[in-house]
Amino acid sequence: MSANGDFRTPAQHDTDRIQYSSALRRLDGVTQVVAVGERMLLHNRLTHTIKVAQLSRRISQYLLHSHSGLDLDPDAAEAAGLAHDLGHPPFGHIAEHALNDVMKPYTDGYEGNAQSFRIVTKLARSRHEAGLHLTDRTLNGILKYPWMHGTEGAPSKKKWGAYASEQPDFDRVRKGADPFIKSLEAEVMDWADDISYAVHDLQDFYRAGIIPLELLRDREDDREEFVGRVLGDLEEPLHPDMPHVSPDDALSTLSNIFNLTQVTSTETGSMAHRDQVSRMGSKLINHFVQQTSVNAQGLFDVPAQGRLQVHILKQLTWQHVIQNPALATVQKGQVALIEELFKTLYAWLEKEKKLQRLPTRLRELESFIRSDEPESAIEARRARAVGDYLSSLTENQALDLAARLKGTTFSSIQDSWLAT
Repeated sequence: MSANGDFRTPAQHDTDRIQYSSALRRLDGVTQVVAVGERMLLHNRLTHTIKVAQLSRRISQYLLHSHSGLDLDPDAAEAAGLAHDLGHPPFGHIAEHALNDVMKPYTDGYEGNAQSFRIVTKLARSRHEAGLHLTDRTLNGILKYPWMHGTEGAPSKKKWGAYASEQPDFDRVRKGADPFIKSLEAEVMDWADDISYAVHDLQDFYRAGIIPLELLRDREDDREEFVGRVLGDLEEPLHPDMPHVSPDDALSTLSNIFNLTQVTSTETGSMAHRDQVSRMGSKLINHFVQQTSVNAQGLFDVPAQGRLQVHILKQLTWQHVIQNPALATVQKGQVALIEELFKTLYAWLEKEKKLQRLPTRLRELESFIRSDEPESAIEARRARAVGDYLSSLTENQALDLAARLKGTTFSSIQDSWLAT
């Protein structure tokens, strides 16, 4: 216990600060795969995040149990899991890409992971100060992509961990670390994220009758068509351990998954079906947790077969849900809405003389950045403020704001969320 009577470790402080932040609460109103508000009980970004944090702790505990003397902090891994998706804008990844496209002419774009890092280091509030004051170990654990935008030789150009505005925090956190090598806590969190996406989204859409596991199990033609789509969508190797995946590899992996899931055709919504879905998830998660190890060089390790299994599971959701025309048409509209919101708010910031008329949060963000960055970078400042503002909204708030700005709402002056 510390001198002031606090029994928590520094990383436990981090966990508590993130759990009490409005940035985490907002995720209850943000898409995981399909929009918040579907009639089925599906994961949203908050429930996904809670499970990633829980899995990060359990994987850490498993590794500490199986590897003596390992330098790994389960509290920091859990905190990283809680923080990893704070930067997701309304409507998830499609809005992330849309914001990146509209912001690139002004600044270094928009990336959900970099936005998460910006939120915990600058935008969220703790003790009446900017940022949550997390430990460097937790901040390093958040960095799934430990490089800056445009860094030469980075493993990915589409993903990065921090904006130029957070360069000092990034440099401090990464001091002494090997370039492009994630910390052990970040590796654990990243694998927990993959497992949660693969298993919990599969459970959602199998339960809803959208992913037909029993048909894929029983029909060879369906399996081959699915595998063909999966391999056709591969733009780059899944992992350095898997430079090439053959159709036979993918079909064999799919068969192994059926052995793990043991799906049977039961009436959707029945007690037997619900039990089956629960057992399937539990068995898959235990399997993937126990795939983890740390090699002789002290690096996190998952066998290539385990990574391929997770990829195939994620592709079940991708091919049957995300590529579904019914979802694609909704997403097309969501992209247009986010792009229009950005352009309208940017123009408003540019032209408005009486800043008091702006939404309070947007006005304060613009003022905050003005005091923090060079006055010469006016366009970049405005663009970043609008991106920060939009990433602070729930999906319902984004829809309401769009209706207000188009004059198609019955909302009242007494609606207070825009002024608080």
